[in-house]
Amino acid sequence: MDNIFSTLWKYRPQGEINPEENFFTESFKFILKTDPAFCDKFVKLITENRLKPPFKIESQVVYGNSIIDLQIVDRHGKKILVEIKVGAKQNIEITNEGDQIEQIEKYLRLKKGLVCFIERDSSEISDRIKTNSNFTGRYEWSQIYELLSDHIRSNKKRNDLVRYFEESFINFMKQKNMLPFEKFTREDMEISPLVPDLYERMEDFLEYAKSSKAITGFCEKNGLDIGNPYFDAYRNLAVYFSKKGKRLSSDCYFFMGFEYISQLEMEDRGRELSGVYFFISILCPRVKNAEIIRAKLRKLSAQFKKNCMNFSTSNEIVDYSIIFSKFANLGREGMVKCILKALQEMEKNGIIKAIDPYL
Repeated sequence: MDNIFSTLWKYRPQGEINPEENFFTESFKFILKTDPAFCDKFVKLITENRLKPPFKIESQVVYGNSIIDLQIVDRHGKKILVEIKVGAKQNIEITNEGDQIEQIEKYLRLKKGLVCFIERDSSEISDRIKTNSNFTGRYEWSQIYELLSDHIRSNKKRNDLVRYFEESFINFMKQKNMLPFEKFTREDMEISPLVPDLYERMEDFLEYAKSSKAITGFCEKNGLDIGNPYFDAYRNLAVYFSKKGKRLSSDCYFFMGFEYISQLEMEDRGRELSGVYFFISILCPRVKNAEIIRAKLRKLSAQFKKNCMNFSTSNEIVDYSIIFSKFANLGREGMVKCILKALQEMEKNGIIKAIDPYL
C-alpha cells in the first residue's frame, strides 16, 4: 500500500499554493484502498454499477494537458475519471476554436472512460454534459458521507484499524462542512416561528435587497456581483458577493444573510442573546490568507484595529450582526439602509479593497 504520509507531504502548504483538493483527494483515495468493500459500494454508486471489482485506484493521472484527480480501473480495464472539488467550482477553458468548455466536458472529450463530478455544494452543469452517455452524474460529498456512515454502521466486525481510519475521515468530512442536511433539529424547533413562511420572507427580502439601487450601486462601484439566496449546511440563509464576472472564490467568502445562534453558541459567537440574526461576514478558508488581510487592515484602518481585533474563528475577518427583531423593526427600506451603512463602513475602512485579490 502507498505510504499515505509521504503522499500527503507532497501537498504541504508552500507559499500561496493551496493544496486543499489534492490533500483531500489523497486522503479519500487512502480510505478507498484501505477498505475494498467500501470502495465497491462507492464505485457502484458513481458508475451506476457499470464497473466491476476488483478496482485499481490512481490519483493525479495525466492525459495531455488534463490532470485527473482520481481514476478507477475495473477488472476489464474500464475506467471512470473522477473530478473532485472541495470548495472551488469547475474550471472553464478556452479551446483552440475559441469555445468555452467546462472541466467535465473536457474530460469527456478525452474518451478515456466514464466521467463523474463530486463537489461539496450543488452547481449547474451544461446540457452537453448531462446528455453525454459517458457522464454518470454529479454527486455531493454529503452523499459520500452518508454512504460511508452507513457502511461503518453495518460492518461492526471488521478490522479495528480500518474502522479507525474511516471514522477519522468521517470526522474530517464534518470539519469540511460535508454533512447532509439533517432534516429538523432541536435548534430548528427552537426557532420555529409563529409565522410559518419566515424563511420564504427572508429569502424574498434578500432578493429585494440585492436588487435594490443602494446595493447594486455599492456592487458596481466596487466591481462586485451578488448571487442568489442560498441555504447552507450551517443553516445560514445568505447571498454571496464575488468579483464581477468571476465565479465564487474558494479563497475568500464575502456574504450576508440570516443565521440562528443557539444558547450554546452565544458565548463563542460573542452574542448576548440567542435567536435569529442578520449578519455580514468575511472569512477565508485558509487561515494564512485571513492573517495577511488582517495585517493589511490593521495598518490601513485605526477603526478596524479598534473594533475587529477579536474573532470567534481564526479565519474570520469581519463579522457584523444585528438581532432579527431589531433589524426587522427597521422596515424594508430601513433594513436596506442598515446593510448599505455596514457595507460602506467596510469600504471606508479598506476592507473591500483588501479582500479584492482573494475574491
